[in-house]
Amino acid sequence: MAKRPAEIQATNVKLLEELCQPGDFLTGKIRAALVRETFKATATCPSCRKIQEGRDSVLKRDLWNVVCSGGCTFHEPEECYGLGVVVHALCNLQNLMSEEWYKQAAEHVFKCLSATEKIPDTQADRMARLAEVIAVVGLAVGLRAFYRSLPEGPLEEPPIPAGVEGNPRYTSAAEVFNNLEPREGHGWGVGLKIEDVKPGLMVNGAKFLGEEFSKRKFMAVSPMNKWAPALSTGSNFLRWCSVVYSPIQHGYETPSFLFKKAPGRALNRVGLEDVAAGYTTAVGCSF
Repeated sequence: MAKRPAEIQATNVKLLEELCQPGDFLTGKIRAALVRETFKATATCPSCRKIQEGRDSVLKRDLWNVVCSGGCTFHEPEECYGLGVVVHALCNLQNLMSEEWYKQAAEHVFKCLSATEKIPDTQADRMARLAEVIAVVGLAVGLRAFYRSLPEGPLEEPPIPAGVEGNPRYTSAAEVFNNLEPREGHGWGVGLKIEDVKPGLMVNGAKFLGEEFSKRKFMAVSPMNKWAPALSTGSNFLRWCSVVYSPIQHGYETPSFLFKKAPGRALNRVGLEDVAAGYTTAVGCSF
């Protein structure tokens, strides 16, 4: 048990470093800016709080315009390179999101990124980049919440690294996916089927599906189905989960720890799911 705080801290530091490195479709500069904006804006933006207070009168289909005209204060240059409105909605207003917001966010992310780099003008390229933005912001929200939930003690929130220079791994969705689109009947977020991924694709130096994901993660009912399009960030998430959540092997939770506690854990998998259900219900989670 004494080793767990140090193990968790090292894993959190590593995840922060990975979030600030070039991803599949986003540069390290952009990813680091998303992380910093998320840490500063989550639960603190006065404009987002005002929108939440009046949420009963906010039609979900109007959320995009409400946020854009809400006067949010941004902390990164150029309103987080134009992506601040997406970050603030993701970290503070997820309970008000809708399919219409998702489509508008995809167009906005494409517009912002294509201003400084050449991006193929396809729906798949829009969806892939939005999926990575969501994954980076979602993990940053989780890391921030972890440290703010702790009493004073041995774990201190690590500093956010500077963005690592370099290009993203891929320039187009066509390099990675045979197909990328929302799955009919399974929500409006983009998802993947196993045959949608290019055969032999390498992610983080390993063959995709070799160790990071399993076929189960491509089932539409799996929570990981929405992480899968952000391939490298999703694999970072799985490795992080193996330390702070429940041990994960070949892309899914080790079944032997469903009712038995893993070494050093205070809860088994069932207990963790009870806690997660309480939290996501409380915040109206839409991730």
